[in-house]
Amino acid sequence: MLTLPQIVRRVNERRHQSAKYVRIIQVKKGWDSLGRGYVAAASYSTKIWDNYKRKFVLNKVRNRYVTVIVFLDTRLHVVVSCSCPDFKYRWEVALNHKQAAEIEYSNGELPVIRNPSMKAAECKHLVALYNKIKDELPKPKGVRVTPISPPEIQIPPSQRKPIEPVKVVPTIKVPKNVQRSTKPGKKQSTLPPSMRNPPAMKAPPKAAPTPKPGLKAPTPPAVMKPTKVRAPTNVQRSTKPGRKQSTVPQSMRNPPAMKAQPKQATKPAAANPPAMRAKPKTQPQPSRGPAMMRTKK
Repeated sequence: MLTLPQIVRRVNERRHQSAKYVRIIQVKKGWDSLGRGYVAAASYSTKIWDNYKRKFVLNKVRNRYVTVIVFLDTRLHVVVSCSCPDFKYRWEVALNHKQAAEIEYSNGELPVIRNPSMKAAECKHLVALYNKIKDELPKPKGVRVTPISPPEIQIPPSQRKPIEPVKVVPTIKVPKNVQRSTKPGKKQSTLPPSMRNPPAMKAPPKAAPTPKPGLKAPTPPAVMKPTKVRAPTNVQRSTKPGRKQSTVPQSMRNPPAMKAQPKQATKPAAANPPAMRAKPKTQPQPSRGPAMMRTKK
């Protein structure tokens, strides 16, 4: 025997998603001839899963199926049934082996092709019917439900101390003297120009070191004043670019050239200079070798 929550937990995710597009109509609740409570309804799907397109498409043929849940006890042991082909050829025989269904629509043969592992689950129509009535189902006896008790108040409200208000410290608002400029990334100050760039503070002059007793104070070195070099003001811009025109009168522009001093006359060279006498050639003295020693003997 299986409970209804146990069967629903064994259903795969695709059938849970398909149950969102199942419509439950004509719901009937009551007791059968054996005194068991049941819920019966008609169900149909507005969208079905297309394996070729891999998405839910509109269901043009909306066949209605009879979906029934019979409760056996207060622990929610059930017997379920549905007239859809999914339950008929896949789940009915597998649930019958778990005593959770009766052989009503199939021939009782094992689902060798559709469900060879004999997994006990249910179709999307039974999942949609369970989602609709699960809030009305009683809690199982094995599940302990702790009642929610109201909070205990030890001191009555009339004797409670009033809550002191929280003191809010006033915040000092900083003047917003910065304004966005037209160029992005730059800020333009709204302060007057005299306050934007205050003058820099000058450093105080250093005091002269006090000389020690018995020593003379060093004399500071003399400071040479720089002499100003004045540029001549007698140059005027000419009309042609890149040239300068002088304002000095023409008589002073080109002074007379200095006369060159006459060169001293040099003595003429002799036409036929006396020939130089050649020095007499000296004959080389013979070296004293073994040949000279032989002649002497």
